[in-house]
Amino acid sequence: MGSVLRLHLLEDDPKGPRVLEATHRNTKAIATPRSSYEHTSETLSDFKRPAVYVLVYPQPQSAVFSERVYIGQADVAKERLDTHNRDPKKDWVWVAVFTSKDGAMNNVHAQFLESRLVALAKSVGRAQLENANSPQEPTLDPADRDISLWFLHDIIQYSPALGIDAFEAPRASWPPRPGGVAITDSAVAIQRPTEPLEPSSPVYQLEHLPESRGVSTSDGFLVLQGSVLRNEVAPSADERGHVTAIRVELTKNGIIVDDAGTLKFARDHVFNSPSQAAIVLLGYPVSGRTEWRTDKGRTLNEVEASEPG
Repeated sequence: MGSVLRLHLLEDDPKGPRVLEATHRNTKAIATPRSSYEHTSETLSDFKRPAVYVLVYPQPQSAVFSERVYIGQADVAKERLDTHNRDPKKDWVWVAVFTSKDGAMNNVHAQFLESRLVALAKSVGRAQLENANSPQEPTLDPADRDISLWFLHDIIQYSPALGIDAFEAPRASWPPRPGGVAITDSAVAIQRPTEPLEPSSPVYQLEHLPESRGVSTSDGFLVLQGSVLRNEVAPSADERGHVTAIRVELTKNGIIVDDAGTLKFARDHVFNSPSQAAIVLLGYPVSGRTEWRTDKGRTLNEVEASEPG
């Protein structure tokens, strides 16, 4: 059964202040660009309630991660967000605030949500987190824990509709892979596919590094866990794609690890393009659309060109 989400554009601008809610749920989301924050936060009483929020920062197209975010919580959302807004050193460009329609979310729920969302974003690995620490999960009685988990479910569902991908595992294009986010009492985890990929969603390998595998997805090119990287990086790769800096960032985030001298991906990671993925793995400039090939030798470009439009 599907869900009905209602989007209210407060200024008749799809990128301006907007309110998102499900008609049958209690969770409410408000997104606003920083330029409209003061007016929106003064106008809507929701900002006076406990909430968990996501600050979204600008991210260049060549960046390692698809987005850069900070996840926080507050007993009174406006008071905390005003602090972020006054800080000239913080270059966030818009914010999504998650609260409840009727005040059912309290500050302990918000603390729980902050902790789970930070952990989930780290597990998914699609966003560069500005959070310096991992917040501890508060102790909740069973009823409050169940309420918090329902809020969490809604936030994960609402976030992509608002333009936040930090909590959603990437999915293959042809067709979507089975998987997603599992929400349980003890954890929020990425569900890995339990079935092989369909033939229409091929797994590619690098022609000059067949130990590395990837899948073309609607979100970018997904390099699969266990893929290896060449240790050497050519100067031309740094000039073209900042490969060394990308590898350092991925290593810092635990995505690339050194396994007895062999560099490997410890978990799946989405790159902006197949070429960026291939260059980072090989350490020298290539075209990913011809370097990534199926086990039958067909290039990514050939496979996608043969797909029905």
